[in-house]
Amino acid sequence: MKGLSKWLQDKGDPLADAALIDYLNATAAQRELLKQGMSQGTAAVSTMPERFRALLLDSEAAVSSMSTQEIDQAMAPYLWLGPMWTSIALGPGSLAHTYADPAIAAVLMRTGNLVGSAVSRRLLETQAWTIGVLKPGGLCVGGSGYVQTLQVRLLHARVRARLIEQGWRDSNGGPSIPINQLQMLRTWLDFTVVPFNAFGCLGLTLTDAQTLNLYRVWRLLGRLLGIDPSLLSTITDNAAAQALLTLIDGQLSPPDENSRVLTGAMLEAIGNRLAPALGMPAPVSILLMCSLCQLFHGDQMAEQLGLQPNWTAALLPMMIDANQFRLMRLAQDPDHRAMVCQKSLETFEAIEAGRTDLTAYQTLSTGAFVGQ
Repeated sequence: MKGLSKWLQDKGDPLADAALIDYLNATAAQRELLKQGMSQGTAAVSTMPERFRALLLDSEAAVSSMSTQEIDQAMAPYLWLGPMWTSIALGPGSLAHTYADPAIAAVLMRTGNLVGSAVSRRLLETQAWTIGVLKPGGLCVGGSGYVQTLQVRLLHARVRARLIEQGWRDSNGGPSIPINQLQMLRTWLDFTVVPFNAFGCLGLTLTDAQTLNLYRVWRLLGRLLGIDPSLLSTITDNAAAQALLTLIDGQLSPPDENSRVLTGAMLEAIGNRLAPALGMPAPVSILLMCSLCQLFHGDQMAEQLGLQPNWTAALLPMMIDANQFRLMRLAQDPDHRAMVCQKSLETFEAIEAGRTDLTAYQTLSTGAFVGQ
């Protein structure tokens, strides 16, 4: 694994890195061609810089591997479970595990100053991307999830280039590339096996068939995000994903102060945001997010992330029992399931309607507009 890790740490995203060079040197009219290609497909654009076209053709090949109907059906469990539980699986679950890697935490602290209001903004941007991906039709060419994923990919390329220009060194003082293939692969696992396990901890266990279909979509998403397809091809189920994540995590240094700062700020932000939906005061909701993080990741990692046990852990068995009943009803009652899915979509629409500005990935650090 050490030899493979070194190779992955030294590799970025060649297609996006090359397209970014052309993008930063392009005229406004040429940049508009990339925007048009994202939203309408390369067939709708007669001429554009070749490295723009190469990126888009590869992206279109990725989404063509599944029909829109197959993608929507595979992603339906997120709608069944609802925005609140998905947010919990992605916050105390996914993001806490992402921040536990000191190398990723260092990149985030260097580039985003992710404390205070900036953490809340990052959560909202993660939510915006998630909504775009989960909405029906979101991952077809021109769909909101497709466009936003390519925007995220180009932003990663911009951050990578800027940090390299600044003489980036990894957490051990080495010259590895920031946002490299190893970090992208681990983050991909943070959005698959980590939340899928979190759902199970919450009493919302996905079936084997649901999990297999979700991995099909997430392999597609991984390619859209710039992960080498050969790294994703064998990850078809939770067992394979967990084995790989355990192997990768075994090579990492323990969480550091950056990890603790980011995790604490994230749990506070998501606790504040979900307090109304949970029907509890914000301070209690924040404590509950800490207890959920400990439930998902275990006592040792919770301690390394600076979390202390608290009394809200006593609430978890009741929540899990209630969720198991909810899941049983969803499985047995198609009309109820359809109603819950519709309510989730209405919540997504309300969240999108409340957004008043662009996300960071929609605007590169140069101030140039990408995509929508």
